[in-house]
Amino acid sequence: MTDEHESKTDEPLTRHSAFGKMFRLATPYVISRFMMTATGIGNGIVLAFLGKDAIAAGPLISAFQFFLLGVGRGALSTTAIKGGEINGAKDYQSFPKLMTSAWLISLIIVLLELPFCLTAKPLLESVGIHAPAAKNTEIFLLTFSIGLLPYFLNLNDNQFSLAIKKTKINMWSGICFSFCWMIVGYP
Repeated sequence: MTDEHESKTDEPLTRHSAFGKMFRLATPYVISRFMMTATGIGNGIVLAFLGKDAIAAGPLISAFQFFLLGVGRGALSTTAIKGGEINGAKDYQSFPKLMTSAWLISLIIVLLELPFCLTAKPLLESVGIHAPAAKNTEIFLLTFSIGLLPYFLNLNDNQFSLAIKKTKINMWSGICFSFCWMIVGYP
């Protein structure tokens, strides 16, 4: 006797089938993360051309980026979790409410993070950071702040695509976003 929720096409999970499923889900994600790594390498190359003060600002820029993006990524990772629950329950009419909430949370996060971008130079100088490095960090963060809302909206869409098991959407979105970020993200 079979469970009414069990599909006849489901096969038992074996090591081989588990690896295959994991590989199909992970490959697009790995490819999109590779593009993010390429963005980081591009950042280093641009900083090298801008001079020693820009290179000195590099670690400060990275710290701000990790902080600003990490807070949002952590908060918005719930989109995939809740979306997966909705998808599993086949409660598809709840998706619009989930995405509206996620987009609103994105806007709130950006509004809370903008003051850090707009006041980076005085904040850094108040803790003893050399003025040219603080200024370069502020210049970068001013342009970086323009991309915060699109970044978080894109993140929500990527989390949603993971929730509905459409990983290729996530991969191509990540690749396209990385190229846009490299083009727009530099002063």
